[in-house]
Amino acid sequence: MEGRLNMKNNFKTKIFSMMLVFSIILGQMVGIGGFSVKAAGSNFNINVVVEAYDKVLYQGTSSKTKVLDAIKEVLSNNNAHFEGDSYINVVDGYSASGNNGWSYAVNRNSEYQVSPWSPDFQLENGDKIVFYYGGWPNTLLANKITYSTKNSNEKLDISFEQYYDPNVTPIGNINVKLVNKDKGTTTFEQRITTNKITLPNGLEPGNYVIELSDFGNKIPNVVADSFNFTITAAPQTNTPSDNSNNTPSSPYDRDNTKIVKDVQTDLTNTSNYIKSKSAGDAWSILSMAKLGLKPDLTFINQSAADIKKNKGVADFTNTDLEKLIMVLTAAGYSPYSFMGYNLVSELYNRDIDSFLINDAIYGLMAYNYANITGNYTISKDKLIDLILKNKLAYKKDNTDITGWALSGNAINPDITGLAINALSPYYKDNASVKTAIDVAVDSLSKLQTESGYIADSYGYSSESLDVVILGLTSVGVNPEGDKFKKSKGDLVSAMLSFKGTDGQFKHSIDGKNDFIATEEALRALITLKEFKAKGIYNYYSSSTDSTKLAAFTLGGEEASKTNSVESTKQEMLPQTGSPLDSGILYVLGSIVALTGLFIVIRTKSVIK
Repeated sequence: MEGRLNMKNNFKTKIFSMMLVFSIILGQMVGIGGFSVKAAGSNFNINVVVEAYDKVLYQGTSSKTKVLDAIKEVLSNNNAHFEGDSYINVVDGYSASGNNGWSYAVNRNSEYQVSPWSPDFQLENGDKIVFYYGGWPNTLLANKITYSTKNSNEKLDISFEQYYDPNVTPIGNINVKLVNKDKGTTTFEQRITTNKITLPNGLEPGNYVIELSDFGNKIPNVVADSFNFTITAAPQTNTPSDNSNNTPSSPYDRDNTKIVKDVQTDLTNTSNYIKSKSAGDAWSILSMAKLGLKPDLTFINQSAADIKKNKGVADFTNTDLEKLIMVLTAAGYSPYSFMGYNLVSELYNRDIDSFLINDAIYGLMAYNYANITGNYTISKDKLIDLILKNKLAYKKDNTDITGWALSGNAINPDITGLAINALSPYYKDNASVKTAIDVAVDSLSKLQTESGYIADSYGYSSESLDVVILGLTSVGVNPEGDKFKKSKGDLVSAMLSFKGTDGQFKHSIDGKNDFIATEEALRALITLKEFKAKGIYNYYSSSTDSTKLAAFTLGGEEASKTNSVESTKQEMLPQTGSPLDSGILYVLGSIVALTGLFIVIRTKSVIK
């Protein structure tokens, strides 16, 4: 008996060794030789700028397709001293410390990309990487630049903000330089204390570049970068004697009544785009869950890694935790046990005095989305009271206006829509809530233009309309109904006027396709479909009992679940340059494994 066991064990060992050798060969082929990533073409060029807090250190180009590889190539070409492998923490003596350190942004066609931190993020020809030394939360990224007009010789306001959903942070105390690229002349150059510059007479037609910076012996207030834009000749208006229709001077003064409303087609196209591009985005996880699609878990993995690195969640802001609670619930994970931490207890046992209006709004949403129960320092009632307490009421052109804003003394349609949405579960049973919502809805209608748009203090955007639509439908108000149907359009036709290409949406009508605008439009399209079927729909609600969901860790069973999601994305990655197709390798591997199994089975039938 002992001899037969030894024979079986020895034979299995040989089979295992043969399979192990194959796996090693396969690994080397995948990692080293002919299975390497296809090299970019000779015309592929990435610009890299390396900037410390007091000056630009290096500029150069790279042909690498990955962000970190491109940064390292430029640093090496300039003989820079840098330390770190997956994270560079020292460059020429500028060392990461505390909340200060090295980070990067990818500027593509004068717009920042949303998910460059994703391991699957692919650079495109002409991208610019800004590798900068900054500090959290002081160094802001000007990823929301708003132009009041791009017509020539009209008063022009240009504002600078950082948009980190759901927060919009004005960027002030920075240096702004405006250059006419065609003439090489400086049109504007000064340090501004607010987040806006105003040119009373506007600009002549041409191509311009805005340069932002804040170099000095301190952590900068903004990431130094430049942004291109074009001013076009203003349309000619007709003389009083001409009885023909005047050409509108603004892209937002238009007839939207002819816009085709095909919500289902737009929903299909936009969801397909977001599904393929959502790596690293948080809110897309909620929409994928609404559509019954498997979400990308990059954001959750990154959050888990941050918690592991920081040894806890104390550094997470209120909105960080609120968003994470909803995202985890949507993905099927427990917010009560994330990397061993109870996010619910951490959030709702904080000091409510630290909660801003947006914290209160998303805190109430998280309560309802995750169906949180239990006794915490911060209750639903306290959040409701805080939201109502922050309501603004004033007169504008002898009209009563009521709503909410993140700051300032004028209501903001985004925050007003969000507040309505958060308060909507209490609309029927809480008289104070009902009154506040009713007057806020009326105010939004009063602020709406005849084309269907609603502007904030910085102009028009598609995202504002998306948020208002979500808020209205959560209390059963039709965004296409009489209250929001004007002579040249309603909220939905106005929102659809921002459609771009390939299922995408734009931030501004005369802008380019924008991921943030597209993701928020997806929320609105999901909501419109459900509203038409049900007559009322709250996007930020679910029937999930989050107390019964699985815990999440970076290892073990949950990691396997994560990996299975990640593997479905590999089809979207660029083709490799290997002469040996990966499918062939997998087939060969399967043949070897099956052959080994067959031999083992045959041997077991002989050795008994």
